[in-house]
Amino acid sequence: MKKGKIIWVLIIWFLWAVGMDIELLYRHHSTSDYFAYNSAGFTPLFFILAIVVLILNLGSLFFLIKPKLIGIKVAYSALIAAAIYNLLAFGLGLLDIEGMKQAYRMSKESMGLPVQEEALPMLFSPTAFAGMLGASLLVYILVAFLISKRKAYFRGQ
Repeated sequence: MKKGKIIWVLIIWFLWAVGMDIELLYRHHSTSDYFAYNSAGFTPLFFILAIVVLILNLGSLFFLIKPKLIGIKVAYSALIAAAIYNLLAFGLGLLDIEGMKQAYRMSKESMGLPVQEEALPMLFSPTAFAGMLGASLLVYILVAFLISKRKAYFRGQ
């Protein structure tokens, strides 16, 4: 069965997502997401959600390569789980914006990347958080739309 451009875009998306999930779990101590969950006392929830998202993204990737009808539900579930993870991370991050700035600084420095101090106030404000959250949710909606356009692929048609 021919995959087509949309399926290849979805494969690349979920492959990228799996890579980001693995990196998040590997480098968790130096990520602002971990800081947000940890500082609110939700460290176990961070790991539960991150692992669930990773498993669902891997499942989505598998069913994009070997299509089965259940793949649609797995892919939608991956997007919903990732959206929940992000909603919580952004919401918890708003509780300690100064701490989030510090976590961001540490994350950049741990990777040997420069920190642009003048950009931090713009990046770490409720408005910026809302914008970043909105953008990520729009991307999830776009990916869900692409999945819906290719439902027949998962049915083997």
